[in-house]
Amino acid sequence: MRPSPLGGGGRVGRPTLASEQLARAGYEIEAAFDADPRQIGHTVRGLTVESVDGLEDALAASGIAAAIIAVPPRYAQSVADRLVAAGVRTIVDYTGTVEVEAERVRVVHVDAIRAFQSSAYALAPQAAGP
Repeated sequence: MRPSPLGGGGRVGRPTLASEQLARAGYEIEAAFDADPRQIGHTVRGLTVESVDGLEDALAASGIAAAIIAVPPRYAQSVADRLVAAGVRTIVDYTGTVEVEAERVRVVHVDAIRAFQSSAYALAPQAAGP
């Protein structure tokens, strides 16, 4: 399995933690972090949500190079900056807002609203042809 930490153990991150799809694809969420004291300490699928204050130390100790950002958009960039500074090389961004200048870092945006909008095009009535 390829380990990844998850930034955000709340409303957006918790379903990702609970999902079996990542594990079936060979990915393991190894750590989950949140800034909200109400989320810290909760356990999902055997993984306890930790304080984001320990993010850099946990990444340094584990050597994790990939991360998922599942936080409210207004916090995503600061989380991404911390991940990049800690050596993460791949970020999956659930907010669609993260921008990273470092060439060594790849960001993949997962934006459910944009995906729905583009797929909804197929539902629109097609104009009658000639």
